[in-house]
Amino acid sequence: SIGLLQIPPMDLRQVEVIKGVASSLFGASALGGVVNLLSREPKATTEHEVLVNQTTQGATDLVGWFSGPLSKSWGYTVLANADHQPRHDADNDGWADVPEFSRLSLRPRLFWNDHAGRSVFFTAGLMGEDRTGGASGSLKQIGTPWVEALKTRRADAGVVARVLLGSVVLGVRGSANVQSHTHQFGDTTERDRQATGFGEVSLTGSHGRNTWVIGGALQRDAYRNQD
Repeated sequence: SIGLLQIPPMDLRQVEVIKGVASSLFGASALGGVVNLLSREPKATTEHEVLVNQTTQGATDLVGWFSGPLSKSWGYTVLANADHQPRHDADNDGWADVPEFSRLSLRPRLFWNDHAGRSVFFTAGLMGEDRTGGASGSLKQIGTPWVEALKTRRADAGVVARVLLGSVVLGVRGSANVQSHTHQFGDTTERDRQATGFGEVSLTGSHGRNTWVIGGALQRDAYRNQD
């Protein structure tokens, strides 16, 4: 989603809906099915796309997509967006029905493929988002501004690699994410920090009409409330 308008991501190539238990291929939490989002990959030619969106509530979204080859085996994509929504009080009661909202994000990706069964995909992302709402000073019951705000900062990185070892495929996946929040409720400020790390190694092969998968995964989640 971008701003207050649901817009399909410009870097989305395909959506796979896998029904049933898929925990052997997608992790222990994939018990009822998986929605797998596949990113667009760079083509042999350079691509540039820009999307500008304006809503009746004053929201503005600017999205840029850039991709292209770096060499015969390497390619890149970059997704960047800037979004802003001004504060909106629809019924003029002093409380913000739509908070002020600003966000900047950047996501570069690198792709490598030797066209012989080996591939590596790197991704990273940075995002900063500020939301401010609450009541203005014109609210008679309060008399002074009552701010409700949320500041979010996030950084993440990931890698996916596949190597063909004879008739067996070696797969490696890893990701890390760090996110911090600053909540403001009037004169009260609460800060927290979350970190998640994930790693997986698997071997996939076939025997007759059967496909087998063996591997292991490790995930770590950490949360700290600083106030």
